[in-house]
Amino acid sequence: RAVARHVGTRHREAMPGPEDLVASYARLMWHQDVPMTDAAGFSYYSASRLASRHVKVALTGHGGDEIFAGYPAQFRAAFGSTDMFDLSNRPAALPVGQLTRIWRALRRDGLQGLIRRAGNRFTRPRSPDLGALWMQLHCGADPRANPSLDRRFRSSLGGYSPSRDYLLPLDEAPTDQCLDRLLYHDLRVYLPSLLHKEDRSSMAVSLESRVPLLDHRVIEFLATVPATQKVPGLVPKALLRAVGRPLLPAAIVDRRDKSPFPSPEHQWMQSGHLSMIDALLAEEQTLDRGVFASDELRGKLEPQARLTAFNVELWFRMFIDRDPYWLELASEAPSDAVAAAHEA
Repeated sequence: RAVARHVGTRHREAMPGPEDLVASYARLMWHQDVPMTDAAGFSYYSASRLASRHVKVALTGHGGDEIFAGYPAQFRAAFGSTDMFDLSNRPAALPVGQLTRIWRALRRDGLQGLIRRAGNRFTRPRSPDLGALWMQLHCGADPRANPSLDRRFRSSLGGYSPSRDYLLPLDEAPTDQCLDRLLYHDLRVYLPSLLHKEDRSSMAVSLESRVPLLDHRVIEFLATVPATQKVPGLVPKALLRAVGRPLLPAAIVDRRDKSPFPSPEHQWMQSGHLSMIDALLAEEQTLDRGVFASDELRGKLEPQARLTAFNVELWFRMFIDRDPYWLELASEAPSDAVAAAHEA
């Protein structure tokens, strides 16, 4: 709303509710092709559905966090701090105290010494095991020790762990700069999953989505920018903020409340609006699937784990069992009347 007022564009909103998620879940899973870990695809789908009523091509901001450094986990792993993501009113610039320390260091060590000290800060991992910390910030339990999984299923894995494959891009990154190694990993591992959700969700409603920040020229140039210049003063996406400052409201450029693109499915689950999840997990067919432990499915799983289990089971019903009930639901486009009722 603030950006629309600032630049004078026509603003449109939609407020999808739990009934929309229930009505579109099978169709969403069908287009995603893979089990989702959450319902994040619903956010992409809802936004794409709204846009498709008015335009045929849309631009999105994917890639900004991966190439300009905007995720809290990147700062936690590289610098041991996420202070710049809090809701304080600190300006997106170097604090006075830090400027004073820089000036003193410059007088003591000279320019070359200052550059060397700054480079060391960005190169050395702040954790004795960067990979372990990175996995802790991003991943669930190792399948070999995950109590949510059926014991026989864990045994069938033969000791396999995805850890080595997951961390391989971190080791292969062509740099010794700690932050840049993390950005490289996000670009190789995390970003593709986001692009998958966006691409499948937009295609489901005949919308072409484009990602201008991922132009190869932008990525290649940012790869040459030293980490010390990417995030001066440890300000997330400092370069992108500088570009946007003349164009956007200050409240947008200086905001610190970094959040993903979520939908409130956990609240809907707890309020009983997504009873289909508990119903499906309680069916004998699910309990006998042999992927998740049956006693966990009967009520011990946390909301996020229950949602993941539901997505896996729904994927099995549609793509492995070819269940006609769910396939029919997937083929039915959700009522535009229901969706349009939430549009302002």
